Amino acid sequence: MNIGRVFSFAVILFLVQVTVSAAVTLIAGADNLNSFRFYEYVLFLYLPVLFFSAVVFTIFATKQAEHLWLHALMVLVSTEIFGFLVISLIMQEFYLAPTWPVELSVSFFALLVGSVVGTKVRGVQPSAT
Repeated sequence: MNIGRVFSFAVILFLVQVTVSAAVTLIAGADNLNSFRFYEYVLFLYLPVLFFSAVVFTIFATKQAEHLWLHALMVLVSTEIFGFLVISLIMQEFYLAPTWPVELSVSFFALLVGSVVGTKVRGVQPSAT
């Protein structure tokens, strides 16, 4: 089990997701996000998060040689738990966002896409002998 790499990538994934979400909110304006339709909200907020999360999982997949799916799932679960704890600490109560099924689906899809792309990239690279 590669706990160090899992923890490192969980922190990186958390920071990437927070940064991208904050940037999108700053660009769109927090008040404008409320006026979006559901599909506009999902496309505008979650598409950039999906892309950058997939990039993180792609990099993880190129680095991780064994038990990729288990470790990638551990990264995802660790990130989600850490995010839940941080939000709960900030709000000073246990808080589960009403959009959690969408967020979890986007994260899981990013895991799938990033891991598949990463294994393809790793498979194409010549191995050093």
